[in-house]
Amino acid sequence: MSNTICEKCFFAQHTSNSNPCSFNIPNLVKDIHNVTEKNNYFVINNYTCRYGFSKNIYQENIDKFSDINMMEYVKQQNIVKYSLALITSNTTFKTTIENLNSLSIKPQYITIICYGNGYDIHETLQQKLPEFIKYKVHSFLENIPSPNALHVALETNKSKIENLLWILDDDSIAYVCKNDSIQNINYMINVEQKPAHYYKCNKIDSNFNGIFINADNYWALSKMQDYTIENNQNTLVIDYD
Repeated sequence: MSNTICEKCFFAQHTSNSNPCSFNIPNLVKDIHNVTEKNNYFVINNYTCRYGFSKNIYQENIDKFSDINMMEYVKQQNIVKYSLALITSNTTFKTTIENLNSLSIKPQYITIICYGNGYDIHETLQQKLPEFIKYKVHSFLENIPSPNALHVALETNKSKIENLLWILDDDSIAYVCKNDSIQNINYMINVEQKPAHYYKCNKIDSNFNGIFINADNYWALSKMQDYTIENNQNTLVIDYD
């Protein structure tokens, strides 16, 4: 991994400045990554800052960027992109979709796992969900365990899901929306850049719901554990709430 050289960044100032980085990145990561100084600017070793923006590129395209809020532009360019796998019920889905719409960072794609008739859920999604979010509803028989149903549904949509996957149920989505957990995940992924197999809600008492996982890790774990991703000692769990 290359080093982040703040001297080249549009958002950087001298280290003597009271605000040497508009995003405060060197200070935020100093306990995790090796931060040094060169030419009165910070250098973050073995770290690629996702909020950096070249001074040269800005100057070369100043007509394009002069009227843009550059901090918001860079934030939006680097916001975490993920798919959501939601195990839900018809009886609580109206509340669940309110929680979906309240997510501060929306998913790119939603896989819905339900039992029985999923038509009402499909109709509600059509009416209430923003058009840019694509989804698919999968209905299963009650005797199919939800981890198995989850695996089958995701296998069907494998080409559509993002590299990062959030698995939730009706109860856990209510909790993560209340605590705006997606912002914590976005911070861990884009700022701290900590390696992990998955991030698990520490408040949710569940075998597999309420986790944010790399899709490749999900496939590996689900195959190893017969469609379940329980509290396995061989996986690294980071509490993000």
